[in-house]
Amino acid sequence: MTDPDFETPPPHDIQSEMCALGSAMLSADAAASVVEDLTEDDFLREAHKSVFRAVRSLSDRFEAVNAVSV
Repeated sequence: MTDPDFETPPPHDIQSEMCALGSAMLSADAAASVVEDLTEDDFLREAHKSVFRAVRSLSDRFEAVNAVSV
């Protein structure tokens, strides 16, 4: 049995999270790939999850995904 107070976070790479989200805001093809290949749970930081949700929402509505729209 695992004590939740002592659980370690899953392996993560904050720089990779930022690169994936940044590329999604620079290219429609990258946005489509990010939304297709990743899920909200693939991001550790809550801020990154929030940005991913915005990217996914815009992409699902076929709207421009960029730094202003996100």
